[in-house]
Amino acid sequence: MIFSKMMLGTVQFGLNYGIANKEGQPSLEKVKGILRAAADFGVNTLDTAAAYGTSEEVLGRALEESGLSDAFQIITKIPIFPAETSEKDAERLIRESLERSMTRLRRPKLRAVLIHNEQNLSHFPVLERVCAEGYADGAGISLDSYRSLSEKREIVWRAGYVQLPSNLLDRRFDEFIDSAPERGAFVFTRSACLQGLLLMPADDVPPHLRELLPWREKARGIADSLGISVKELCFRYLVSLPGVASVVFGVDNKDQLAENCSYAGKGPLPDGAAARIRSEIPLLEESLIRPFLWSRRAEEFEKKSRT
Repeated sequence: MIFSKMMLGTVQFGLNYGIANKEGQPSLEKVKGILRAAADFGVNTLDTAAAYGTSEEVLGRALEESGLSDAFQIITKIPIFPAETSEKDAERLIRESLERSMTRLRRPKLRAVLIHNEQNLSHFPVLERVCAEGYADGAGISLDSYRSLSEKREIVWRAGYVQLPSNLLDRRFDEFIDSAPERGAFVFTRSACLQGLLLMPADDVPPHLRELLPWREKARGIADSLGISVKELCFRYLVSLPGVASVVFGVDNKDQLAENCSYAGKGPLPDGAAARIRSEIPLLEESLIRPFLWSRRAEEFEKKSRT
């Protein structure tokens, strides 16, 4: 089964997640409805992780009870374990994790399994070996920082499946994405709307992130010139990149699902639009565009405000 251009992220099914999420974790029946709608819109891949609360369990039950098990392939991620873990212990932990995930997901085999945290990248060869035993079609990694891309280059550039953040303002991985087709790698992008920050009213943007406001306005100006919304620009920009196999997106309800899939259904942006985005919006400071660093940035901002 090939990958659909849109991949449904399911962290919301197991946790309250996202800076703009106001609905909370959906009920099982609501999850079933979202999955049925996703299948109807041609989405054929689900992204989850052992660390996403009850997401795997909810997915396994919802897919089975709704008769949609054969409609989707599933990508999951192993839990985080200490960086100093020995190779032998890492192999045991990975195998145990996959067996638990497959039980929760009610699957005999997974499409791919990813290293979830960059501190475990050195154990990627172990994950490859375990997956080859029949647990999954392939092994991959989830990236978050540019530092890991450069420091673990040999591992990262050989991985066949890579999930990473990319959006109108986060351009750290452009070179990696662009080179994916020639490497035969599948790149899945997440954070298309920067966890909602690209879409929320300017007054709602936290003070420590307001340096992003001029660049949000630049993106809005590009969207206006194309006669589309900023949200449509967010998704269609990623769809326009040949190196992006799938755009991972999360939703709280079926209406959001329909909206996001409709944008992708319109296909790539007009010729030259993606290049314009890349030329007019520069590479921004990582602490501004990497959500993992936002809390630290908020603390530093608060300290400066008091002095």
